[in-house]
Amino acid sequence: MLSSTIEESWIWATVACCLVTFLVRNALWPTILDSEEPPILRPKIPLIGHLIDLIRLGYKQNVKNHEKFNMLAYSLPILGGNLYVASSPQLASSIFQKRTLSFEPLIDRFVRTLVGMEGHGMELWTNPAFRTAIFKVLYKGLTGPSLNELTKSAVSHLATSLNKMPLDQRESIDFHCWTRETLSKTIMGGFYGKLSPWEDPMVMRSFWIYHDDMHKLFPGIAPSVIASKAYKARTKVIEALEAYIRSEKDFGAEVAQFTRDRFSAERTFEMSIHNSAKIEILLATALANVSTLVFWLLSNIYSQPELLAKIREELINAAVTGESPNKGEEVQMTLHLGKIKEHCPLLLSCAQETERHYIVDNIVRTVMSDTTISDGNRSYLLRKGNNVQMPLSILHNDARVWGANPESWKGDRFLNMGYNAASPPGFLPFGGGKHICPGRHLANGLLLNNAAQLLLSIDLESTDGGTIQVPEAQVPWSTTGIGRPEHGPESRVKISRRKDWEHVKWSVVY
Repeated sequence: MLSSTIEESWIWATVACCLVTFLVRNALWPTILDSEEPPILRPKIPLIGHLIDLIRLGYKQNVKNHEKFNMLAYSLPILGGNLYVASSPQLASSIFQKRTLSFEPLIDRFVRTLVGMEGHGMELWTNPAFRTAIFKVLYKGLTGPSLNELTKSAVSHLATSLNKMPLDQRESIDFHCWTRETLSKTIMGGFYGKLSPWEDPMVMRSFWIYHDDMHKLFPGIAPSVIASKAYKARTKVIEALEAYIRSEKDFGAEVAQFTRDRFSAERTFEMSIHNSAKIEILLATALANVSTLVFWLLSNIYSQPELLAKIREELINAAVTGESPNKGEEVQMTLHLGKIKEHCPLLLSCAQETERHYIVDNIVRTVMSDTTISDGNRSYLLRKGNNVQMPLSILHNDARVWGANPESWKGDRFLNMGYNAASPPGFLPFGGGKHICPGRHLANGLLLNNAAQLLLSIDLESTDGGTIQVPEAQVPWSTTGIGRPEHGPESRVKISRRKDWEHVKWSVVY
């Protein structure tokens, strides 16, 4: 009850501040919709109706408008400007081709509000030379051999953790919490090595408190008051990351070169350790969704025993070497990550389907100058200073692209459509164009390969000993884009070592 009251207070405080901003702005710069802009949808409540819907309904606002009006593009008047919505693959493609539609203003806002960058740190972040240097490190570290090594290191940490699981464990757990804590620890261990701050349970708890509440930081309004839980938790994580960076002389050989290169580039520009730690928490936040995607992927696969059996057989035939499991005797087996994507098409299809079904974010671009977009039949004018969003909740649920029942998770959907090698139009889990997510290959690799290791290593059953059920997904805040499971009996499962494979010790190669 109290948390609900606090949540509503935060919503209305945000609305009130935005309303004041609107009144001032509208008095100084009244907005008139051009006839060439996307048609306008008037709110039921003047001035603040769409804003309230955005906060309360999240991505479902776009679903509601799409079902009611079935328009490919429209304008939502908010705070004296317009939020454009474009919901067809053709318009999305047109948007990605326009260099005047940029993601950089939103990135800058994330850095300023979500991680708290300010002063000299923000000056550096917006310095073109610094940004070029950092993105050079990102693109080098997140492709090629470095990408393979990061993926192998993370999955190796997971294999080591699973090898230590007690033989007789049949523990009832909150599977979502277990997945995200286990994977965030192993993934960050791949980046940071033995000294990883995520080895500290306090840092782990603080990070997820921050992550789950960080939407309250995004407005940038009195964060230490309005978003006190996220603010305090973020401070603890940043302090732990600062201590880690200061210990760089003690780094072991297991620390990723990608991590070393980031710190080196930041030192070149004389960035403080405090601000470097803030960039690290931005990276951790970007990777946080991997564990939630793994949760949804495994939940759906384990809820369908026949599908689970097929995927395990696929993995064993294509990507596993070693002795056959022998009851009562320890055997060594090796998972070959480099073979999974190419030779395990059903698992790959399930992973892609999980991204399609559960990533319900809006891809957003800021209009830097007046720009015209087109779907080939009609053109729309987008005015400078406004934002345009492409709702994945619409693009990823278009029956014309995805076939029957796009609202359902169907593991072999991509396989049956022949899209394992190439993505269908409108499949945009990591954005597109100039600002496509540089970490998409790492995220995909971590999703696919961590899931493979878990599928081979553990059994899941419901608390009453039956097949697990897939819980409903909550409506996520725009800062995450992927819903957590609703709390209920479906969210708890019994986890154990895989039957007849209890004595397997796993190793990982690429």
